Amino acid sequence: MSSPTSCTRYVIDRFGGVEQLRLVRGEALPVPGPGEARVVTQASSVQFTDTIIRRGKYPDAGKPPLTPGYDVVGTIDMLGPGVVDWSIGERVADMCTIGANASHVVLPVRGLTRVPAALDAAEACGLILSGVTAYQMLFRHARIARGSRVLIQGGNGGVGWFATQLAVSAGARVWATARPEHHAALRACGATPIDYRAPDYPTTLRQAAGAGMDWVFDGIGADDFRPSLAALARTGKLVFIGTSEAVNQGRSMIAAGAKLLLRNLLPWSPRISLYSVTGLRKRHPAWFQEDLALLFERLLQGTVQVRIDRRIGFEAVPDAHRALEHGGVSGKIILIPDS
Repeated sequence: MSSPTSCTRYVIDRFGGVEQLRLVRGEALPVPGPGEARVVTQASSVQFTDTIIRRGKYPDAGKPPLTPGYDVVGTIDMLGPGVVDWSIGERVADMCTIGANASHVVLPVRGLTRVPAALDAAEACGLILSGVTAYQMLFRHARIARGSRVLIQGGNGGVGWFATQLAVSAGARVWATARPEHHAALRACGATPIDYRAPDYPTTLRQAAGAGMDWVFDGIGADDFRPSLAALARTGKLVFIGTSEAVNQGRSMIAAGAKLLLRNLLPWSPRISLYSVTGLRKRHPAWFQEDLALLFERLLQGTVQVRIDRRIGFEAVPDAHRALEHGGVSGKIILIPDS
């Protein structure tokens, strides 16, 4: 099969609704500069974070025009000047925040992680943002201990699904909130599922866990995090990784997070901290590659599972954004450019 001679990608010219996603075909292939490699995309996630970027609510995305796509798995087909230790044809992964919903992506080689040949590209891609976020917030940031009582808000979500598996495998006692139709899958992971729509579920949680939760991990922020705070033990800690609730209500995610962190000024308040996968990567870039490589090995061993909701081609990306904003997606939506 002949190599492609042009690039296909999505472009967001201005922030806004799904109609701002514009598919561009026939562009010249990008050329890597010094320290860069061009990667032919095998798989790229379409995830809720991309909808936040499209709406202009994500602080690290920059300004339009931009191409969405937070993570990518593919093969190197061109190296920039001065690049050593990498070869044409190597299979790699990266978390690039923007740019990955394209047939070709140019990336700095310093951020690349090698992908085992035996891994399915879509499953490997599903681990990059969501899997590393879950792993690092549990073990790099919170450092949960065996026997800890842990609540995962949104156990069926992208991060929550991996956090539930990883916390259970580390010996924690895990509760996970989700809609009832997802309870069987969470139970199979070893967690106790909780219907977050049930009346007064924080009280139910406190009764189930004795004195309350040692750790609550929340990327939803429902009701200004009040249910999460109410579920904590007296010495418990809340880690938040964003607030999809604020975004869906048109509020600032930064403002909502800042308001939550101000509670740390109150001597009687539980301790609250922010985990950011991009922030930790900037401070400790090697950790991201180490943790992603570890998760690839766990995927090979079958000790972590990636759920794929659907594999799509370029034409279906707008529908994927709509589905993610509507809610109820079970697993990762993965763009396969060749499909």
